[in-house]
Amino acid sequence: MTGIILITAGMISLTIGILLLLQKGASQEVKVIHIIQQENDVEKKVNVAISDICLSENEIIESEKHNENSPLDTNKTTSLAQEQKEDLNFEKESEQNDDNAKKGYDFEKFVVQKFNEKYYSIKRWRGDKYVAGRYAEDTSEPDLLLELKLKDPSCLFAVECKWQSKYYKDGFELSEKNFEKYKQYEEKNNIPVFIVIGIGGTGANPENLYVVKLSSIKYNFLKKDFLSKFEKKDKSKEFYFDCKTIELR
Repeated sequence: MTGIILITAGMISLTIGILLLLQKGASQEVKVIHIIQQENDVEKKVNVAISDICLSENEIIESEKHNENSPLDTNKTTSLAQEQKEDLNFEKESEQNDDNAKKGYDFEKFVVQKFNEKYYSIKRWRGDKYVAGRYAEDTSEPDLLLELKLKDPSCLFAVECKWQSKYYKDGFELSEKNFEKYKQYEEKNNIPVFIVIGIGGTGANPENLYVVKLSSIKYNFLKKDFLSKFEKKDKSKEFYFDCKTIELR
């Protein structure tokens, strides 16, 4: 009889022990799941912040209220969102700069092809080097230096190529810094400078094309009605430079 009692007591103790172990394991599993959920919450909050570009003041207050009884760190969430936002902005800015540079280069090629190689030689084609929107400060020379082969002595002229997707304030603006640089280049080298401007369309096929003699303008902003005097109506025609009158048409 005593043996049966001892066996029964042992089985009861074993059962209790198993139940306690299972309860402890379940508690740890719940704890692990809770931690994973917290991490997912942080990631979700960061993604929400990124999708909105940045957390507004009200969003931060609401986030703090939501986390009063939660171990989530709102400051950490906001900081992570800000870091990722800055990375995204940098990537977008770099992509935009690369896209603008490509369109500008396409326009330069468009202009170059308008000069018949039989009559014109390219003495210099400026190659700007840049990274993430950073350019050298000494790019003071126009994009192209060309020579008319038919003249002796040589007949040189320079061309700066500018393309933009649409008119700016119903006109076109050359940066004041570049405007001054090109005037100094023209005076110092005694080489006429022309600004070839493309508006609309694409760099490779602008909708409007203007050829403006630098010495004919007094200000760096050119109104649309002023530009109309220099419009090249037939964009399919090649450029022609007259050494005597110093005109590019």
